[in-house]
Amino acid sequence: MSAGAAPGTAAGRAAAAAVLAPRDPSAVGRGTSGAAPAARPSPFERPVFAAKPKPIQETLRELWELLKAYARQETVGPLKDLGRYVAYGLGGMALSGAGLVFLGLAGLRAMQSQTDLFEGAWSWVPYVIVVLAQGVVVGIALSRISKGQPSPLGGDDGRGAPGAGGRVP
Repeated sequence: MSAGAAPGTAAGRAAAAAVLAPRDPSAVGRGTSGAAPAARPSPFERPVFAAKPKPIQETLRELWELLKAYARQETVGPLKDLGRYVAYGLGGMALSGAGLVFLGLAGLRAMQSQTDLFEGAWSWVPYVIVVLAQGVVVGIALSRISKGQPSPLGGDDGRGAPGAGGRVP
């Protein structure tokens, strides 16, 4: 900074900006004969903006758009997550149910064709065994379903269901 430039004046700010401005990397090794650095505004100067207030209609329109975007973010996103959670649940239920039916049919077929115990008057017993076995499997599955409240901390509550802030993969 030059000796005659006071720190608070425009000349002082320009001199401080020239001292603080980074040098051109291509000028390294060439001394002061390199290209002058590009002029940048001093970090100490406040930018001057044209302070023209917006009309109230434009401000209200921007507020309405902001509120719509916020409501969409807070409702559509969680509803998509909920829909994905329900879709995975229904898909898993359908596949598990189909697997249980096929497993029961395989057991029934094995009892009817591979054993001699259930012939004649006892031919109805394999059906009862399969129905009881599937009832036990369904009972175990239903006992694992709980109707508790989501975790107050959000996220996964340990039961596989998403809590307040949980994400479904």
